[in-house]
Amino acid sequence: MRFGTRRADVTRTPITWIVLALLFTAETVFGAEPEPAPRELQVARTLLISLTAERSAEKELVVRKLVERGPPIVPALLLAGRKLRKLEHLDAIVSALGRLDTAARQKYLLEYVGRQGSDRETCAAWLHLADVGDAQAIPRVVALLNGIPPYVKRSAERAFTRILVRHDTRDTWARVEAGLDTLSDDARCRAALSIGESDSGLGLELLARLLGRWPGIDHALVSAIAQMPEAGRGEEIAPRLRPYLRSRDPGLRRESIMALAMFGDVESAATLIEGLSDEDRGIKGNSHWALAQLSGLKFPESPERWKLWHADETAWWEAEGEDLLDVLTTGTDLQIIEALKVIAGHRLYRMKFSPLLRKLLEHPSPEVRDAAEQALVDLGLTEGSSAPDAGTALAAHGFESITAEEYQRAKTERADAAPASRSGGSWILPAVGLIVLILLLGRLFGPVLLQGLGRIWGGGAQPHGPIVLRVDREKGRASP
Repeated sequence: MRFGTRRADVTRTPITWIVLALLFTAETVFGAEPEPAPRELQVARTLLISLTAERSAEKELVVRKLVERGPPIVPALLLAGRKLRKLEHLDAIVSALGRLDTAARQKYLLEYVGRQGSDRETCAAWLHLADVGDAQAIPRVVALLNGIPPYVKRSAERAFTRILVRHDTRDTWARVEAGLDTLSDDARCRAALSIGESDSGLGLELLARLLGRWPGIDHALVSAIAQMPEAGRGEEIAPRLRPYLRSRDPGLRRESIMALAMFGDVESAATLIEGLSDEDRGIKGNSHWALAQLSGLKFPESPERWKLWHADETAWWEAEGEDLLDVLTTGTDLQIIEALKVIAGHRLYRMKFSPLLRKLLEHPSPEVRDAAEQALVDLGLTEGSSAPDAGTALAAHGFESITAEEYQRAKTERADAAPASRSGGSWILPAVGLIVLILLLGRLFGPVLLQGLGRIWGGGAQPHGPIVLRVDREKGRASP
C-alpha cells in the first residue's frame, strides 16, 4: 500500500504502524486477499506457463518448485490461476495449494467452477472439489447448481453428493435446506436427486419435509426418496407419500407407487390393487410390481386374485400376527423359531416385524440367530439400504446386500457362515450314491467275475461237455 511519502519517513511514525495493523486486521476479518509480491507472481506465472509448453510431464517438478517457495506463493497462485485456466495449470495449482493452504485450495476451486469455463477444465475442477470440499463449501455449491450448463451438470451433482456423504451432520443438512430457498425449481430437482444418491437418513428426513413445499419438484422428491429406503423408516415416511397415490399427475403417481413399495407400506396395498384397473399402463404395471414386492408372490394382473390375497393376509394379521409380536419378545427359543417360520410366509406385514427380527440377530442362541437370518431373507429385508446394521449376524458373515440365492450360495461356499447343525451332512448323499452304484455293478457283473476268478484259481480253462476216455491196450493206460 502506498501513501505518497518516502518509506523511511513512514516507518518512523508510530501512528502509521497502528493504521497498518488495523488494515491488516480488517483484511483478515473480511477475507480480503493479500496482494502477492511481484516476484512471487512472476515466479508462479513462469512455472505455470511452462506446463503448456512441456505438457504434464513437468507437472510434478513445477508443483515441487511452487511448494518450495512456501506460503508467500499462495496469493500469487490464486491471482495467476484467474488467467491461466488450462487443465495442466488447474492440476498444478490444486496440488500446490493442497500442500500449502487447503482453505485457499477450496476457495480457488469454488471460484473456478463459478466462472463456468470450458467443459473439460470445469468438470475437472468439480471433480477436485468433490474430493476436497468441506461443509463450509456447501452453501456455495448449492448456489452454483442454479443455471449450471448442461455439460457440467453431472459433474456438479456428483461433487455435491460426495461432499454430503463425507459431512453427514445435521448442521450440513440445515445449510442445504437454507440454500434450496435460493434455487429455481429445475436446480432444486437436481439437488433432490443428488441428495437421493447420498443414501443418508438425515437427507431422507429433509426430502420428506420438503414434500409439498414447492409442488413443482414433488415428482423429483418422490423419485429421490424411492432411491433411499431405510429399514424402520417406513412408518415415518410412508404417510407423507400416500396422498400422491391419488395425484392427478400420472408420473407422480407412478413414482409414489415405487417409493411406497420400497418402504413396504401395508396401508397402500388396497390402493395398489385399485391401480391394477387403471387406464394408464405405467400405473398398472407399477402397481403390479409393487404388489409383488410387498407380497413376494407372482399373481397375474388380476384385481380379484390380489383382493383375495389381501383379505387373507388381513385376516391372518388380526388373528395371529399381532400375537406373534409378543412371542418374538417373550417366547422360548423353540417358540421363537416356530414363529419365525410362520412370519416368513407373510411379507405384507414384514415392516411390523422388521425391528424385532433385527434385534434377534443378536440373540444368544445360534439357532434363533440362524432362523432370524433366514426370515429376513425370505421377507426381502436384506436388500440395499434395508440390510442389517454393521455388527449384526448377517453383517458379521459378510452379507451386506444380498438376495436369497446369494445368501444360500454364500452359506455353502463359506464354512464359517453355515450353521454347525447343517455343515456336517454334505457327505451323506454322495456316500449313499456310491454304495448303491457298487451294489448295482455287483448285481450285473458279479457272476461273470466269480466265474473268471474260479478259472484262474483252478489252473486255466476247463473243458466243456462229457469226457471220453480212450484205452490204450498195449500200454495199459487210458487217455482222453
